[in-house]
Amino acid sequence: MNGNMTTKGNTLKKSAMLEALRHTLGNITEATSQVGISRKTHYQWLQNDEAYREDVDAITEAAIDFVEGKLFQLIDGTTRTIQTPDGPKTVKDP
Repeated sequence: MNGNMTTKGNTLKKSAMLEALRHTLGNITEATSQVGISRKTHYQWLQNDEAYREDVDAITEAAIDFVEGKLFQLIDGTTRTIQTPDGPKTVKDP
């Protein structure tokens, strides 16, 4: 039974870690601090749990896409999002 409790605890911690990674754009140090686990634990989970690794990889890719988009906005000039009757629209400031 104790092993089962550990598994449930790990599952909850892994879910919390994935959520923290989403909110920190993949910042491992910040996410592990928020969840209360060590970086070592995170890396052990990556090594031993394929589903966890796939979820982390997806979060990492989304964070990279977000940051690249912001970088391109800075390179191309200042943009902002406005609400239109057709939904949000990104416009470039003059």
